[in-house]
Amino acid sequence: MVNLEQLKESGIIPPDSKIISEHNNTIIESTAEKLVGRLATLHSINTRDTPGDICYAHALAWEMRNENVVVSPIAEQPIIENGVVISLYPKLDQIDLRNVEASSIHQKISTFNTSLGMINEYMQHEIYTLDISEYASRRLYSVRDDMLLKNNKQLSEFTSDILSYYTQSYPFTELTSDDRALVHGDLHMGNIVMNRMCEPFIIDLDSTSVGPRLYDLASWHVRSMRGDIAPTTKMIDLEKASGRWNQESFAALMGWKIISSLTHEIKYQQNDIVRQNNIAQLISIAKRLSLPGDWRLNSNHGLA
Repeated sequence: MVNLEQLKESGIIPPDSKIISEHNNTIIESTAEKLVGRLATLHSINTRDTPGDICYAHALAWEMRNENVVVSPIAEQPIIENGVVISLYPKLDQIDLRNVEASSIHQKISTFNTSLGMINEYMQHEIYTLDISEYASRRLYSVRDDMLLKNNKQLSEFTSDILSYYTQSYPFTELTSDDRALVHGDLHMGNIVMNRMCEPFIIDLDSTSVGPRLYDLASWHVRSMRGDIAPTTKMIDLEKASGRWNQESFAALMGWKIISSLTHEIKYQQNDIVRQNNIAQLISIAKRLSLPGDWRLNSNHGLA
Protein backbone atom coordinates (compact mmCIF):
# COMPACT_ATOMS: atom_id res chain seq x y z
CA MET A 1 0.00 0.00 0.00
CA VAL A 2 1.40 3.38 -1.06
CA ASN A 3 1.32 6.01 1.74
CA LEU A 4 0.96 9.26 -0.22
CA GLU A 5 1.06 11.59 2.79
CA GLN A 6 4.30 10.06 4.02
CA LEU A 7 5.88 10.55 0.61
CA LYS A 8 4.77 14.19 0.60
CA GLU A 9 6.15 14.82 4.08
CA SER A 10 9.51 13.36 3.12
CA GLY A 11 9.68 15.62 0.05
CA ILE A 12 9.85 12.72 -2.41
CA ILE A 13 6.76 13.89 -4.28
CA PRO A 14 5.31 17.44 -4.58
CA PRO A 15 3.10 18.52 -1.64
CA ASP A 16 0.08 19.16 -3.91
CA SER A 17 0.19 15.65 -5.39
CA LYS A 18 -3.21 13.99 -5.71
CA ILE A 19 -4.26 10.54 -6.90
CA ILE A 20 -5.97 10.55 -10.30
CA SER A 21 -6.06 6.78 -10.92
CA GLU A 22 -5.49 3.52 -9.06
CA HIS A 23 -6.20 0.97 -11.79
CA ASN A 24 -2.95 -1.01 -12.05
CA ASN A 25 -0.53 1.44 -10.46
CA THR A 26 -1.19 4.57 -8.43
CA ILE A 27 -1.10 7.59 -10.74
CA ILE A 28 -0.57 11.01 -9.13
CA GLU A 29 -0.57 14.52 -10.52
CA SER A 30 1.05 17.74 -9.35
CA THR A 31 -0.54 20.83 -10.89
CA ALA A 32 2.01 23.17 -9.33
CA GLU A 33 5.06 21.36 -10.71
CA LYS A 34 3.33 20.01 -13.85
CA LEU A 35 4.33 16.44 -13.09
CA VAL A 36 2.66 13.06 -13.34
CA GLY A 37 3.92 10.23 -11.16
CA ARG A 38 3.49 6.47 -11.35
CA LEU A 39 3.79 4.66 -8.04
CA ALA A 40 3.72 1.00 -7.03
CA THR A 41 5.07 -1.23 -4.32
CA LEU A 42 7.85 -3.61 -5.28
CA HIS A 43 5.61 -6.45 -4.09
CA SER A 44 2.79 -5.56 -6.49
CA ILE A 45 5.22 -5.32 -9.39
CA ASN A 46 6.63 -8.77 -8.65
CA THR A 47 3.22 -10.44 -8.46
CA ARG A 48 1.76 -9.24 -11.80
CA ASP A 49 1.12 -12.01 -14.35
CA THR A 50 1.58 -9.63 -17.30
CA PRO A 51 4.21 -6.91 -17.77
CA GLY A 52 3.64 -4.05 -15.37
CA ASP A 53 7.01 -3.05 -14.03
CA ILE A 54 7.36 0.71 -13.49
CA CYS A 55 11.17 0.41 -13.41
CA TYR A 56 11.13 -1.33 -16.79
CA ALA A 57 8.82 1.29 -18.32
CA HIS A 58 10.97 4.07 -16.86
CA ALA A 59 14.22 2.64 -18.26
CA LEU A 60 12.73 2.12 -21.70
CA ALA A 61 11.17 5.59 -21.84
CA TRP A 62 14.50 7.11 -20.80
CA GLU A 63 16.32 5.11 -23.47
CA MET A 64 13.89 6.38 -26.12
CA ARG A 65 14.05 10.02 -24.99
CA ASN A 66 15.72 11.20 -28.21
CA GLU A 67 13.25 9.51 -30.57
CA ASN A 68 10.59 12.24 -30.13
CA VAL A 69 7.87 9.64 -29.80
CA VAL A 70 7.38 8.91 -26.07
CA VAL A 71 7.10 11.06 -22.96
CA SER A 72 10.40 10.57 -21.14
CA PRO A 73 10.87 10.64 -17.34
CA ILE A 74 12.47 13.69 -15.73
CA ALA A 75 15.43 11.69 -14.40
CA GLU A 76 17.40 8.67 -15.55
CA GLN A 77 16.44 6.49 -12.57
CA PRO A 78 13.11 6.07 -10.75
CA ILE A 79 12.99 6.75 -7.03
CA ILE A 80 12.85 3.66 -4.81
CA GLU A 81 11.98 4.45 -1.21
CA ASN A 82 10.73 2.08 1.52
CA GLY A 83 9.59 -0.54 -0.98
CA VAL A 84 7.81 1.99 -3.21
CA VAL A 85 8.84 2.77 -6.79
CA ILE A 86 8.16 6.31 -8.04
CA SER A 87 8.55 7.30 -11.69
CA LEU A 88 8.03 10.99 -12.50
CA TYR A 89 7.19 12.47 -15.92
CA PRO A 90 6.35 15.94 -17.25
CA LYS A 91 2.58 16.42 -17.49
CA LEU A 92 1.22 16.76 -21.02
CA ASP A 93 -2.40 17.10 -22.05
CA GLN A 94 -4.63 14.05 -22.40
CA ILE A 95 -5.57 13.84 -26.04
CA ASP A 96 -8.98 14.01 -27.72
CA LEU A 97 -8.32 11.92 -30.80
CA ARG A 98 -11.19 13.52 -32.65
CA ASN A 99 -9.10 16.69 -32.87
CA VAL A 100 -5.89 15.07 -34.12
CA GLU A 101 -5.02 14.02 -37.64
CA ALA A 102 -4.85 10.25 -38.04
CA SER A 103 -1.60 10.72 -39.98
CA SER A 104 0.10 12.27 -36.90
CA ILE A 105 -0.81 9.32 -34.69
CA HIS A 106 0.07 6.80 -37.40
CA GLN A 107 3.49 8.41 -37.83
CA LYS A 108 4.20 8.18 -34.09
CA ILE A 109 3.19 4.53 -33.93
CA SER A 110 5.29 3.73 -37.01
CA THR A 111 8.31 5.47 -35.49
CA PHE A 112 7.80 3.62 -32.21
CA ASN A 113 7.48 0.24 -33.95
CA THR A 114 10.67 0.72 -35.97
CA SER A 115 12.84 2.12 -33.16
CA LEU A 116 14.10 -1.23 -31.85
CA GLY A 117 17.48 -0.75 -33.52
CA MET A 118 17.93 2.63 -31.80
CA ILE A 119 17.86 1.12 -28.31
CA ASN A 120 21.16 0.20 -26.71
CA GLU A 121 22.23 -3.43 -26.71
CA TYR A 122 21.76 -3.96 -22.98
CA MET A 123 18.19 -2.64 -23.05
CA GLN A 124 17.40 -4.73 -26.12
CA HIS A 125 18.21 -7.85 -24.09
CA GLU A 126 15.92 -6.61 -21.29
CA ILE A 127 12.86 -6.03 -23.50
CA TYR A 128 10.04 -8.52 -23.03
CA THR A 129 8.96 -10.83 -25.83
CA LEU A 130 5.25 -10.58 -26.52
CA ASP A 131 3.72 -14.05 -26.58
CA ILE A 132 -0.05 -13.92 -26.24
CA SER A 133 -0.38 -17.66 -26.79
CA GLU A 134 1.73 -18.34 -23.69
CA TYR A 135 -0.06 -16.08 -21.22
CA ALA A 136 -3.54 -16.73 -22.67
CA SER A 137 -2.92 -20.45 -22.14
CA ARG A 138 -1.69 -19.79 -18.62
CA ARG A 139 -4.75 -17.69 -17.76
CA LEU A 140 -7.16 -20.28 -19.12
CA TYR A 141 -5.40 -23.17 -17.39
CA SER A 142 -5.42 -21.35 -14.05
CA VAL A 143 -9.22 -20.97 -14.02
CA ARG A 144 -10.31 -24.13 -15.88
CA ASP A 145 -11.27 -26.18 -12.79
CA ASP A 146 -13.17 -23.22 -11.36
CA MET A 147 -15.04 -22.78 -14.65
CA LEU A 148 -16.09 -26.43 -14.66
CA LEU A 149 -17.39 -26.11 -11.10
CA LYS A 150 -19.47 -23.10 -12.20
CA ASN A 151 -20.92 -25.00 -15.18
CA ASN A 152 -18.92 -22.96 -17.66
CA LYS A 153 -17.72 -26.05 -19.49
CA GLN A 154 -18.94 -24.75 -22.88
CA LEU A 155 -17.03 -21.49 -22.52
CA SER A 156 -13.92 -23.33 -21.35
CA GLU A 157 -14.03 -25.70 -24.32
CA PHE A 158 -14.80 -22.90 -26.75
CA THR A 159 -11.85 -20.82 -25.53
CA SER A 160 -9.53 -23.83 -25.61
CA ASP A 161 -10.62 -24.66 -29.16
CA ILE A 162 -10.14 -21.14 -30.51
CA LEU A 163 -6.78 -20.84 -28.73
CA SER A 164 -5.65 -24.16 -30.21
CA TYR A 165 -6.77 -23.11 -33.68
CA TYR A 166 -4.73 -19.89 -33.59
CA THR A 167 -1.75 -21.62 -32.02
CA GLN A 168 -1.67 -24.13 -34.86
CA SER A 169 -2.75 -21.92 -37.77
CA TYR A 170 -1.21 -18.57 -36.82
CA PRO A 171 1.55 -19.20 -34.24
CA PHE A 172 2.27 -15.91 -32.51
CA THR A 173 6.02 -16.48 -32.50
CA GLU A 174 5.96 -16.93 -36.28
CA LEU A 175 3.99 -13.71 -36.75
CA THR A 176 6.68 -11.98 -34.68
CA SER A 177 9.61 -13.47 -36.59
CA ASP A 178 8.01 -12.53 -39.92
CA ASP A 179 7.70 -8.85 -38.99
CA ARG A 180 9.67 -8.20 -35.78
CA ALA A 181 9.18 -4.80 -34.16
CA LEU A 182 8.91 -2.89 -30.92
CA VAL A 183 5.24 -2.90 -29.93
CA HIS A 184 3.61 -0.84 -27.22
CA GLY A 185 1.11 -3.58 -26.38
CA ASP A 186 -1.51 -1.34 -24.74
CA LEU A 187 -2.36 1.47 -27.13
CA HIS A 188 -5.64 3.26 -26.48
CA MET A 189 -6.86 6.83 -26.22
CA GLY A 190 -5.67 7.17 -22.62
CA ASN A 191 -2.07 6.35 -23.57
CA ILE A 192 -1.70 9.17 -26.10
CA VAL A 193 -0.98 12.71 -24.88
CA MET A 194 0.06 15.89 -26.65
CA ASN A 195 2.36 18.86 -26.16
CA ARG A 196 1.52 22.54 -26.67
CA MET A 197 2.01 22.19 -30.43
CA CYS A 198 -0.68 19.48 -30.48
CA GLU A 199 1.93 16.85 -31.32
CA PRO A 200 0.98 13.38 -30.02
CA PHE A 201 3.25 11.33 -27.75
CA ILE A 202 2.99 7.82 -26.33
CA ILE A 203 3.01 7.04 -22.59
CA ASP A 204 2.91 3.96 -20.29
CA LEU A 205 5.47 1.52 -21.67
CA ASP A 206 4.80 -1.24 -19.10
CA SER A 207 3.70 -3.71 -21.79
CA THR A 208 6.19 -2.70 -24.47
CA SER A 209 7.66 -5.83 -26.02
CA VAL A 210 9.23 -7.30 -29.11
CA GLY A 211 6.38 -8.59 -31.26
CA PRO A 212 4.68 -8.37 -34.67
CA ARG A 213 4.81 -4.87 -36.18
CA LEU A 214 1.07 -4.69 -36.93
CA TYR A 215 -0.01 -5.78 -33.45
CA ASP A 216 -0.46 -2.26 -32.04
CA LEU A 217 -2.75 -1.22 -34.86
CA ALA A 218 -4.66 -4.53 -34.77
CA SER A 219 -5.08 -4.32 -30.99
CA TRP A 220 -6.21 -0.70 -31.11
CA HIS A 221 -8.68 -1.43 -33.91
CA VAL A 222 -10.36 -4.08 -31.73
CA ARG A 223 -10.43 -1.57 -28.88
CA SER A 224 -12.06 1.00 -31.17
CA MET A 225 -14.82 -1.49 -31.93
CA ARG A 226 -15.38 -1.76 -28.18
CA GLY A 227 -15.83 1.99 -27.81
CA ASP A 228 -12.35 3.58 -27.77
CA ILE A 229 -12.46 6.82 -29.76
CA ALA A 230 -9.63 6.37 -32.26
CA PRO A 231 -9.26 6.91 -36.02
CA THR A 232 -7.98 3.37 -36.53
CA THR A 233 -9.79 2.91 -39.86
CA LYS A 234 -7.92 5.90 -41.28
CA MET A 235 -4.66 4.63 -39.77
CA ILE A 236 -5.22 1.25 -41.43
CA ASP A 237 -5.67 3.03 -44.77
CA LEU A 238 -2.40 4.89 -44.21
CA GLU A 239 -0.61 1.64 -43.37
CA LYS A 240 -1.98 0.02 -46.51
CA ALA A 241 -0.70 2.96 -48.55
CA SER A 242 2.80 2.41 -47.10
CA GLY A 243 3.14 -0.82 -49.10
CA ARG A 244 3.91 -2.93 -46.01
CA TRP A 245 0.40 -4.31 -45.50
CA ASN A 246 -0.39 -7.98 -44.83
CA GLN A 247 -4.13 -8.56 -44.46
CA GLU A 248 -3.83 -12.17 -43.29
CA SER A 249 -1.39 -11.28 -40.51
CA PHE A 250 -3.51 -8.30 -39.48
CA ALA A 251 -6.65 -10.46 -39.20
CA ALA A 252 -4.73 -13.08 -37.21
CA LEU A 253 -3.40 -10.43 -34.84
CA MET A 254 -6.89 -9.07 -34.22
CA GLY A 255 -7.90 -12.63 -33.40
CA TRP A 256 -5.04 -12.92 -30.94
CA LYS A 257 -6.08 -9.63 -29.33
CA ILE A 258 -9.60 -10.96 -28.86
CA ILE A 259 -8.23 -14.20 -27.39
CA SER A 260 -6.12 -12.18 -24.97
CA SER A 261 -9.13 -10.07 -23.96
CA LEU A 262 -11.33 -13.16 -23.69
CA THR A 263 -8.98 -14.95 -21.28
CA HIS A 264 -8.52 -11.72 -19.31
CA GLU A 265 -12.29 -11.43 -18.82
CA ILE A 266 -12.52 -15.10 -17.80
CA LYS A 267 -9.78 -14.84 -15.20
CA TYR A 268 -10.18 -11.35 -13.76
CA GLN A 269 -13.76 -10.11 -14.25
CA GLN A 270 -15.65 -10.72 -11.00
CA ASN A 271 -19.08 -9.51 -12.11
CA ASP A 272 -20.83 -12.37 -13.93
CA ILE A 273 -23.16 -10.14 -15.95
CA VAL A 274 -20.34 -7.83 -17.06
CA ARG A 275 -18.22 -10.86 -17.94
CA GLN A 276 -21.00 -12.37 -20.04
CA ASN A 277 -21.65 -9.10 -21.85
CA ASN A 278 -17.97 -8.47 -22.56
CA ILE A 279 -17.35 -12.00 -23.83
CA ALA A 280 -20.44 -11.81 -26.05
CA GLN A 281 -19.16 -8.46 -27.38
CA LEU A 282 -15.72 -9.89 -28.16
CA ILE A 283 -17.19 -12.85 -30.01
CA SER A 284 -19.54 -10.54 -31.93
CA ILE A 285 -16.57 -8.39 -33.02
CA ALA A 286 -14.68 -11.48 -34.21
CA LYS A 287 -17.68 -12.51 -36.31
CA ARG A 288 -18.22 -9.00 -37.66
CA LEU A 289 -14.57 -8.80 -38.74
CA SER A 290 -14.78 -12.28 -40.29
CA LEU A 291 -11.71 -13.34 -38.35
CA PRO A 292 -10.20 -16.79 -38.90
CA GLY A 293 -11.64 -19.57 -36.75
CA ASP A 294 -15.05 -20.72 -35.58
CA TRP A 295 -16.23 -18.02 -33.18
CA ARG A 296 -19.64 -19.63 -32.53
CA LEU A 297 -20.69 -20.80 -29.09
CA ASN A 298 -23.40 -23.32 -28.32
CA SER A 299 -26.87 -22.54 -26.96
CA ASN A 300 -27.13 -19.77 -24.38
CA HIS A 301 -23.67 -18.63 -25.53
CA GLY A 302 -22.12 -21.04 -23.05
CA LEU A 303 -21.92 -18.09 -20.63
CA ALA A 304 -24.22 -19.29 -17.87
